[in-house]
Amino acid sequence: MDQIPGASNPIEGDGFTGLSLASFLQLLAQEGKSCTLRLRSNEGRGLFYLWDGELVDAETDNGAVGLTAAYAMLGWREPTMTVEASVDRMRRINLSLTRLLLESAKHHDESPGTARSVPSDDGVLQQSHPQASLLTAALRNRKGVLHYYLIDRRGRIIEQSSHNRQIADLITLCIVNANQAGNILSAKGPQRIILHLDSGESLLIVPGGGGIVGLHLAVGLTANEVLAPLRHLLTSPLIPSGSV
Repeated sequence: MDQIPGASNPIEGDGFTGLSLASFLQLLAQEGKSCTLRLRSNEGRGLFYLWDGELVDAETDNGAVGLTAAYAMLGWREPTMTVEASVDRMRRINLSLTRLLLESAKHHDESPGTARSVPSDDGVLQQSHPQASLLTAALRNRKGVLHYYLIDRRGRIIEQSSHNRQIADLITLCIVNANQAGNILSAKGPQRIILHLDSGESLLIVPGGGGIVGLHLAVGLTANEVLAPLRHLLTSPLIPSGSV
């Protein structure tokens, strides 16, 4: 990585100390970094994921992700920080870094044991496409769903969690070709399409609800395991009639 001023005291290998975590995150953001920031402390282990200077996700070794993980790690004392290569990570954090740090300061200034809810960061999508917002919230909390792609009936992206824009085009093409094959054979269109990747992961494509949902699934996760608890959301229109 490029040398970052004020964070040049290595300990435990490539780790950095001598700068607060909040300041280090701000430096990475100001430089527009795409990277993974690994933390080690007496309180636990964790990761911050940045893309083009934006914080998109966080996770801790106890299974917390998103804002919950971010707030927890921002309260750790003197963590060792290591900058690693970027990862195409599902976006679970939409708050600006500035607001996140302000909310974290309020959170940790409160007395121990005070219950405090994590603020929602889904406002924009929730206002424009409330059904899609409910679905994405469920997908972000579903272990094993690596990425999601929501596409309207015209092939336009409603929302996707990956930075790879070509996957959405592939998903649309799969549905178009499957429908064309169905017309030729006088058969109904597909209820689902599953593409198995060399890595052992899979791409699940589900048409319906006025759009298409694509899910990149981790190794070992089956389509039925994912679809069963989400069926009521997948069968509802992603976009209300008349809004496209």
